[in-house]
Amino acid sequence: MPANVNQASLRGTTLSGATLLGGFRLDANLTLQNPEDAVTGKLLINRANEHGAVKISRSMGEWQVGGELYSPASVRRCGKYLENGRLRFAQSDR
Repeated sequence: MPANVNQASLRGTTLSGATLLGGFRLDANLTLQNPEDAVTGKLLINRANEHGAVKISRSMGEWQVGGELYSPASVRRCGKYLENGRLRFAQSDR
């Protein structure tokens, strides 16, 4: 079961960028980090060492429609590892 830690250390780097291409907005990011319990040195639960996302969206009048592909490289979940990304779609007004 997840538990709070007294101190956590989260060091890393994020690279991100965005551009407009043919009426679409493209965004991408990649984070490389070392999320650890500052006392034990163990990887924090529910935190990945690497993760990234690619997003695409388009404005349609008053609406903005888009999708996002997010992928953690490996996430420790209560002693197990999850190595699957998930696909999320979102629709929102501006």
